[in-house]
Amino acid sequence: VERGYLTTAQVEALLKKQQNSYLAFAQCLENQQLLTVSQLEMIMKDFQEDNNFSNTDLEDLKSDDVDRIVPLYLPMEAREYEELACIAVRTLARLIDNEIYLKNAYFADEVKVNNAVLQSMDGKAPMHTVFAGQGQALEPMASTFAKEEFGKIDEDALDAVGELTNCINGL
Repeated sequence: VERGYLTTAQVEALLKKQQNSYLAFAQCLENQQLLTVSQLEMIMKDFQEDNNFSNTDLEDLKSDDVDRIVPLYLPMEAREYEELACIAVRTLARLIDNEIYLKNAYFADEVKVNNAVLQSMDGKAPMHTVFAGQGQALEPMASTFAKEEFGKIDEDALDAVGELTNCINGL
């Protein structure tokens, strides 16, 4: 900037790009000769169309910002739960696995599962926080959180998922 090679705005734009996870991901794919950036962009266009995302939505997804991404997957009538959903995703990424794939959230009166952990919270927006699954689906979460291999879903594994739920709801 002092020598006039770049403006302050240009330096800030370049620094912002260095911190962009999507650009780092795209560069890594190209460096490993797995996909070119143009091939990745075509895949992203297909993903955008398949999920009915707008251009703004796609930019939100590429931002790697939980507060911009989570609302894309919540129904309008669930906006009051947005803060807790963001906390849950950040906590899962921090404590369990940072490679999270979200799907659209929905309300249900009934869910058929083999095992579940449920915590009820009272307050301005009473809610139930639930982790549920079929078979051994909760075992990796329990083992990772407890730093102990459970191998199967039993009372101890469910207790570990319950403690994770406490952490999320406590935050």
